[in-house]
Amino acid sequence: MKSSIATLAAVVILSLAVWALFYVLMPDAPLAPPETAVVVGACAVVVFGIRWIWSRLRKPPNEHVS
Repeated sequence: MKSSIATLAAVVILSLAVWALFYVLMPDAPLAPPETAVVVGACAVVVFGIRWIWSRLRKPPNEHVS
């Protein structure tokens, strides 16, 4: 449960950072709801990908499943 909360927090924080970046760079045209959904989805893919890679790197070589 602890890792799920951390993952959710990472997705939310990264999504807000990306959204704020777009808001600062283009203040006259902030992201619309569909674009925000794409940003959140992309951030979730990045966070879950990093989490998966990290878990694969931390396992001893004999525990890898092919």
